[in-house]
Amino acid sequence: IHIEFNMPYMAFPQDIEYDVAGNDIILHWMMHDITGSPAGTIRSETRESLTHFNIYRSFGIEAFELLDSTTETEYTDYDLTNGFYSYFVTAVYEYIHESQPSDTVTTDIEVAALTGLNATKTGIKNIFPNPFGLETTIDFYLEASSELKVVIFNINGQIIKNLAGSIYPSGSHKLVWDGKNNAGHLVPDGLYMIRFRSSNHTETQHVIINKTTR
Repeated sequence: IHIEFNMPYMAFPQDIEYDVAGNDIILHWMMHDITGSPAGTIRSETRESLTHFNIYRSFGIEAFELLDSTTETEYTDYDLTNGFYSYFVTAVYEYIHESQPSDTVTTDIEVAALTGLNATKTGIKNIFPNPFGLETTIDFYLEASSELKVVIFNINGQIIKNLAGSIYPSGSHKLVWDGKNNAGHLVPDGLYMIRFRSSNHTETQHVIINKTTR
């Protein structure tokens, strides 16, 4: 996404936050002027030229794309599937001039109920906490005894940590990742991929390290 900043003065969205309600993510933000004053004190000419907000979204490690526009300081992204979603918002003036973006917020949403047949199928069932600071636990299930490989990758596809590489019996299991690589060093904050591979099932899930949650 390339955004051109054409106007000499443009207030931009700040204090962006989110709530999760079922399958929906609700974004809300505030408008401030360049001095940090609340929206009510933005110069009148700026308020009058503000036409709408653009909402940008990224899923997993995909690039940000324009999702939608709104004239409100709140937006709901409906009926989402499981995964990690990141958002930022810009203010648009006179329909063509776009402000600098807000901060980016990232959240994960888990909407699949682990009940019935889904609970007894091979695969990762839960990753908690996520994001995490100290360590996270990966819950998984195997329908039958199987050789299992669970590997952590960074967003460049490089192997960070080998969590599992042996035969596991059928049933429920747990693996714990402490945020360290194979050399025993803590890895930087950011997005990582968990590759789960058994004899008959392969999947990739995402996890976020955020040391401020320690």
